[in-house]
Amino acid sequence: MSAEAIPGPSDLARVGQERVPLFPHVETQRVKLRAATASDGTDNYELFLRNGMNNLPNLDMFLAAYSRDLASHSAYSRDLAAHFVIRQRRNDTDVGFGGLFELSPAGHVEVGLYTEPAKADVGIGAEATLLFINYAFATWRVRKVYARTTDAALRLFGGTLASIARREAVLPEHQYFRGLLWDVYIYAFYRADWEARGRDVLERLVAGPRRPAAGGAISGQRTEE
Repeated sequence: MSAEAIPGPSDLARVGQERVPLFPHVETQRVKLRAATASDGTDNYELFLRNGMNNLPNLDMFLAAYSRDLASHSAYSRDLAAHFVIRQRRNDTDVGFGGLFELSPAGHVEVGLYTEPAKADVGIGAEATLLFINYAFATWRVRKVYARTTDAALRLFGGTLASIARREAVLPEHQYFRGLLWDVYIYAFYRADWEARGRDVLERLVAGPRRPAAGGAISGQRTEE
């Protein structure tokens, strides 16, 4: 074998830096996403009401539109959208719902989700958002994922989300909610930012805490004597 055929340290380093394709995770240690069905429509409607939405149609009209929407997305065959119920694993309780929609040939899709504060533990909404963003990038060849929010929900953008969210627009007094006009902020999560800073955080949430090695030490760490 010639010397040219033997890989050097720089070649091995490049191999080590290659990233495996994103996997469309639907659960972490705390949150699980299950595919929504038409039977979830009433629960979603009631959650909207409890969250203060006062511009909804009547229940029958809402359910008819909800069923049509699910049918148009080919039962989650990953062609146009994906809708999920957000389940809290600690007590096996549904605490919200969300989805990815408005997939565009321009290379973007939108994420939206609602959780019930009285049921969801702190951080559940943010963790579910990480799952949705990753699912979008793993499923479609999109450049970015859009999210719309108001001042009432800006607290969701903390930690990892805040580090990769780019504010791209503000729509002043764009949404009527709970008797008030709210500014709507449009954020974008770019694939490159997710690959650099988001995916590893989600992978750790999926894997959970590292198990203690023999003798009670965490693998890779020493036990204090």
